Amino acid sequence: MEHALDLLDGRDFRLVTLVLAGIGAALSARGLFPPKRQLTCFVDECVGFDSDSPWMISFRLQNTGRHAVSSEHFDRERPLEIDLGAHIERLWLEAGAVSGFRHEGSKIYFGPDVIGRKASVRCSATLMGEPTVVMRSFLVDVKVKVKYVTPEAKGANRKLLLGCLVPIIFYTLFAIAALNGAMSR
Repeated sequence: MEHALDLLDGRDFRLVTLVLAGIGAALSARGLFPPKRQLTCFVDECVGFDSDSPWMISFRLQNTGRHAVSSEHFDRERPLEIDLGAHIERLWLEAGAVSGFRHEGSKIYFGPDVIGRKASVRCSATLMGEPTVVMRSFLVDVKVKVKYVTPEAKGANRKLLLGCLVPIIFYTLFAIAALNGAMSR
């Protein structure tokens, strides 16, 4: 029992605090690194009055991974399929967008095309009816997901970021204090 108490004072205490600070920083930073290849479809805006009136939907297909997604990642050159669940009247692409988008019925197809690291393409559509976004992917070694960007989700993202940064800052300050104490002796 006496040896355990010795860890809490003197040089052993500084070593224990540095090890704990390192472990905490490593665990906190682990969530900051995205998968190698990942596409995320952010549904930014969905406006309509009722199920029978025209609806407007806007979304952004973004590479949220660490590497580019190229045409070789499309299995047998089958495109990424985004089913909006309602007939598409018109499709708008952002200025300078790739020509990889096309639509047919209620579905928008993308690819096979290259989306560079941290690059995104934006698309908007006018629909006859309320949309429901379902994504079907034939990509190889690429994680694909759909995310709705609402004001509530934006607030939650800020809270999550703050929740990740607070432990990192705490452990960093704790490590600096421990090092400062070690150097002053």
